[in-house]
Amino acid sequence: MFDIDITQFRFDHGHVIYSNPINGKISAFNISVCYWTSAGTAVDIWDDDFSDFFNEVLNEKEVSLLKNEYNNEQEVYKSFLDLKESLEGRYRLKLYKNNSDGKDKISFFHLEEKL
Repeated sequence: MFDIDITQFRFDHGHVIYSNPINGKISAFNISVCYWTSAGTAVDIWDDDFSDFFNEVLNEKEVSLLKNEYNNEQEVYKSFLDLKESLEGRYRLKLYKNNSDGKDKISFFHLEEKL
């Protein structure tokens, strides 16, 4: 196992606008991952970053959910919840909710510890 603190990974979901169109698309919805450094800054994790680590921590379905692009907010949020539920079988998670719009939606979560 790598010497990486799994509690520093933040799993989020949202809309991404590409600076350069990818496969003709200028934007997409996706599940994103960032890593909080000891300096307190977030570093976005892209496809190849930490790929070996993710393959040790995440199963094939979870990796697929992270790499997928979604057409709208409903699709990405459903997959985000699928990812959360899958990880809950192996990790204790810390959930952060945004209730500003009157809905009890999960904004993002961190892995707390392996069960």
